Amino acid sequence: MKHLHDLPELQLQEHTFPEQTDIGLRPTGYEIRMPDTGEWLMTNQEMFAAWLGDRRVWGIPYHGPVYASGTRTIYTGSRLCGCSVCQMNVNPKDKPN
Repeated sequence: MKHLHDLPELQLQEHTFPEQTDIGLRPTGYEIRMPDTGEWLMTNQEMFAAWLGDRRVWGIPYHGPVYASGTRTIYTGSRLCGCSVCQMNVNPKDKPN
């Protein structure tokens, strides 16, 4: 199974997103899953990059670093996904046993 980090054409990129008041918002492809309902919601790059839960881009699961909201600083706290890619930047004390 391919992961998003194996597909360079789908890597997280810089984008300019329209304001919420703009008419005709275009889909971004960035989606986050609500843990309480399991529903996938479309979001912008900033929320996507800071989301600790499940993420996907154009329907493909994304496993990669999480950034502190509004920054380029990698978040090193605990993560929900236990895969090696998602756990790479997590502090050892915050990793699952």
